[in-house]
Amino acid sequence: MVPDNHELVLTRTPELVKFLESPAFVRDLVSKLKNQYEVEVSVHQDSEELAPDGSSALALRWTFTRNNAGGLGDAVDFMLAELTGAGVEV
Repeated sequence: MVPDNHELVLTRTPELVKFLESPAFVRDLVSKLKNQYEVEVSVHQDSEELAPDGSSALALRWTFTRNNAGGLGDAVDFMLAELTGAGVEV
């Protein structure tokens, strides 16, 4: 099994930070992504990281094995649905 990872860079907003720091994200969503999609998600905040529009950003690092790469798209879709449901615009 070959490990791999990708980063999804998002514009840093107060709503996004609140969601990513919430117990529901840390306790429920991260574990569900790992158990259901075999994908680990971690948040990386680099003060020098910029979003495509030049504003400050943060990155979601998706770690998986290549044999589970097919679930990555589903995991990202699931995460985006959770963000939308929480009122976070991405």
